[in-house]
Amino acid sequence: MKLFKFVSLFTLVLLSAGSAMSQQSTRDRGIDVYREGKFTEAAKLLEEAGAADKTDRQAWLYPAAAYAHLGKRDDARNVLQNSRVIQKTNLPMYDSDVKITSKPRPDFGELGRSPPEDNVTFAYAVELRADGKVGVVIPLKAQPHVLEAFVAESAGKIQFKPAVKEGRAVTVIKVIEYTFTRF
Repeated sequence: MKLFKFVSLFTLVLLSAGSAMSQQSTRDRGIDVYREGKFTEAAKLLEEAGAADKTDRQAWLYPAAAYAHLGKRDDARNVLQNSRVIQKTNLPMYDSDVKITSKPRPDFGELGRSPPEDNVTFAYAVELRADGKVGVVIPLKAQPHVLEAFVAESAGKIQFKPAVKEGRAVTVIKVIEYTFTRF
């Protein structure tokens, strides 16, 4: 009887671990497919992974970028609404993570002298490509703010060293924030 309980418990633990590993591999497969430029397939895999683990921010950032590549900006914004969680575990592993070397400040010109609010934060999902160039820049939430276009333009000028995985540069999606404070 004790042996039966032990075997049952052991089997349950193995099944639980296998389920978590398959979810992670679905996300990782989706990211790999994204990096291959197969955006429709990547979006499907990654939304599946995100639905399985709603706290997996990476599983929401990448399908949003895939939709942006497919010209489906509204779908990208809708998916990004799920990415608001701050993920602290189960992050993708890299030999070295992306390193931002220059984050240009937006030039607001005269508009920046009298904004309607004291502080405004803009957050974007930014594709930092393996070739060292910025790809898609997607606002995490639609903000009908006059300064948003200036911020998005600056995000497109970010300079960085790409992340490295298994000895080669890879594309990653990062959330980049800009905060504007009235002066």
